[in-house]
Amino acid sequence: MKSRISLVAGILLIFIAGLSFGLNAKTDSQKLKEDLQLLNIYTEVLKIVKDIYVEPVDSKKLIYGSLRGMMNSLDPYSAFFTPDEYKDFTTETHGEFGGLGIEITMENHKLIIVAPIEDTPAWRAGLKPGDIIIEINGEPTDKMTLLQAVKR
Repeated sequence: MKSRISLVAGILLIFIAGLSFGLNAKTDSQKLKEDLQLLNIYTEVLKIVKDIYVEPVDSKKLIYGSLRGMMNSLDPYSAFFTPDEYKDFTTETHGEFGGLGIEITMENHKLIIVAPIEDTPAWRAGLKPGDIIIEINGEPTDKMTLLQAVKR
């Protein structure tokens, strides 16, 4: 009798686990379906803009712009780089060029020094973490992207 109860309990457990897996798979499938519907809307809007906007548009520029917006919506530290921007960024962050020697971030359209790198021009100039850079060569930084500021 005890083994029969164990067998029924085991079968019931397997059934519940299978049902639960099936619900999770359905949920994942539903999420994928919703994502694909949103991507369909995205491509429809892209097509409409290309077809009826008052001037010819560059698809790459539109798509890169939308990807930039997507990443900016996450947090102040996430960013999208075009292939050329990524190449420049990796060159600049791996120290293959001479610069000021600061780590910077962009928060609320403010260019903020995270840290000066020891024994660099920024360090010797006395720049401190939290300092805000408001201009670069007379140009306000509040309209620049982080990559534009790094390039300047």
